[in-house]
Amino acid sequence: MNITIDIILPPIIVAMLTGMILTTSSMIIDSTVENRLTYELQNFANTSLEIIAYEVRGSQEVLNADGPDLHFIRFNQDTVHMYKSGRNLLVATDFAGTSVNDTTSYPAKFGDLVFDLDPAGIMLTVSVTTESRAEQEVGNNAERFKGFAVKDIYLRNLHLSNP
Repeated sequence: MNITIDIILPPIIVAMLTGMILTTSSMIIDSTVENRLTYELQNFANTSLEIIAYEVRGSQEVLNADGPDLHFIRFNQDTVHMYKSGRNLLVATDFAGTSVNDTTSYPAKFGDLVFDLDPAGIMLTVSVTTESRAEQEVGNNAERFKGFAVKDIYLRNLHLSNP
């Protein structure tokens, strides 16, 4: 009887250990993908806000700040239109005095983009939501990973030019 248990027990122990190792390895891989995706989405949200702040810093007059669209005029009279197109941030510039137009597309993985100008017209609040797609995730989760960022941009040129 002891011989039978000695023969059967080691393969059972090895199978249990193998199952535990493979399950743990799978969970670690899933967690790594989720962490990378969350970091990437938050990085896209933060970078989008920095791009918007950089573009807006030379604004002289805000024409429209409604939802996902922002129109403004720079101090050199160039007209700039920033908006969400699909999942990207587009910055379209019409250069003053010329017929030259420039449109720059920044990959942003947007879920939502909102521009909000305060009633005084000197503080622009930008809210960004980035979100993943199903093919970027592990498994069949209906919920999407998201990154959020909000920034208040002080429009110094507008404030100083309109005392």
